[in-house]
Amino acid sequence: MGSRNFKKLSKRWASQTYGQAFKLLSKKRSRPSQILKRLLVTHLKNLNDKCMDGFSFEQLPRNQEGRDTYKIRFTEAFHETKNQKNFSPVVYLHQLIEKIVQRYPEKLDFHKISGFLSRGLRSLASFMRESTLEHQIRPILKKRDKELIISSGPDLDAEEHTDIRIRFRQRLFRIWTYQYTMNGIPHHLERVGGLRGKLPKGIHILCPLKSEPAIKRQQLKRAIQRKQNTLRRLLLSMQEIQTSARAKAVLSEIRLLRLTIKKVKKRLYRVNEILGDNLEEVNGFYFYSNKFVRKLANSILTARRCISYRRVKERVLAPRLMLGRLMLFKV
Repeated sequence: MGSRNFKKLSKRWASQTYGQAFKLLSKKRSRPSQILKRLLVTHLKNLNDKCMDGFSFEQLPRNQEGRDTYKIRFTEAFHETKNQKNFSPVVYLHQLIEKIVQRYPEKLDFHKISGFLSRGLRSLASFMRESTLEHQIRPILKKRDKELIISSGPDLDAEEHTDIRIRFRQRLFRIWTYQYTMNGIPHHLERVGGLRGKLPKGIHILCPLKSEPAIKRQQLKRAIQRKQNTLRRLLLSMQEIQTSARAKAVLSEIRLLRLTIKKVKKRLYRVNEILGDNLEEVNGFYFYSNKFVRKLANSILTARRCISYRRVKERVLAPRLMLGRLMLFKV
């Protein structure tokens, strides 16, 4: 269904507000448009005046409103609109509301719609990442195999539990894209173990995105910036201090602050080591890094021997088997 480079597109969004993007929509007097216009200034944390970057998703409601009311697939709305020339989060939201109005005209509850759209925006980030990965890896593999076939989309995801399917040199590869988080690990173990449905034939490649360390890195960088700003203010204040007692107190504060900054930088260094070349942040959105994409492509190019699925299942399901036994252990 085609792919798109959302790293590039998201840079354009970063200087445009949701309200400005809304003005570019056609049929602004339609029922879906009017609902969206109202939600942008009310239930959706006043997104109307915020720029369309990944940070704007952070304060969205995390309730479960609308989850059971609207049986609409986010991935379907994304793939139906992603190749539009003026595609943006606003176009995607409008498509979701249009589907709600068409299928559930008697259930237009603003609280439920806002909860549904909030979950939809958080899913949008992963759809963008997946499409960008497909966009980046295609030309690399195409150079080695002119008959290359790459496919993705809601039907593939639903029917084959595959994010990106690649037919390369007569071999079938199935790419798994997912965020590697502590909360998500049990879910991913069950998927890999076949407990959420039998896995289809092919060479499966796991592509975890280390978003938790990335969030931690962002927090540490902000903390360092705040402390450095405070340090600069203290150093400037030293020029105006007239008493030795006050100067001594400020110098003590400066030494303590410098020590704290040094400690936070060490923590940042350790987080960067964990992240390695896994991802890069673009305007608040996390994408697989160029190095990671090349590493993935090289894995496909050189794939010869794979770990047997039997061995994989034994490993990922081992915790479940262990907890099912009578067992004594000492801490």
